[in-house]
Amino acid sequence: MDFQLRRCGPGDESAVSLIGQATILETYAGIAEGSDLYSYVTTGLSVESFRRLLASDRACAWIVETAVGKCAVGYALLLGGDGTEPFSVAELERLYLLYRFHGLGLGKRLMDEALSFARSKNTKSMSLRVNSLNEHAIAFYERYGFKTVSEEPFRAGERDYQVFVMQLAL
Repeated sequence: MDFQLRRCGPGDESAVSLIGQATILETYAGIAEGSDLYSYVTTGLSVESFRRLLASDRACAWIVETAVGKCAVGYALLLGGDGTEPFSVAELERLYLLYRFHGLGLGKRLMDEALSFARSKNTKSMSLRVNSLNEHAIAFYERYGFKTVSEEPFRAGERDYQVFVMQLAL
C-alpha cells in the first residue's frame, strides 16, 4: 500500500478530527474511563477545534493518506509560539496514527516533517506531552532524542491522567 504525506489545510478538519478520535479510543479504551475518553474526543478533538487550529498562524499540520482513495490514516500537529515569534519554540501537540498502520514508517515520516519544519523556522526546542502509560509512544519519542523533563496532570472528562512532558533541543 502506498501513502502520501501533505500539509493540512482548510477542508481537512473533518479527517483529522476523525483520526484523532479513533486513535484516542483505540489507544486508551480499557486504560481510561470511557466517559472521560468520550468527553475529550468530542470537545478537544472536534471538527470545530481543528477548523480553528488549521486557520491559525500558530499551527502547522500534516496528514498521511492512502494513495488510493486518499483516506486519512494519521496526522501530526505542531503548535508554535511563545508570544513573540510564531515558532521560536514548538510543541508537538499531536502525532496520531491508526494502529493498523504502525510499523510502516508513517509515524517517522510525520515526525521527520514536523522536525524539518521546526528547524526551518529556527525553532530552539520542541516539547510534547504523552500519557505516562503509553510506552510505545514514549519509546518512539526517545528514539528521536526527546527526554522526559517533568510529569503533570492532564484533565480528560472528570479525571486527571498523568502525562510526561518531553523535550528536544533543536
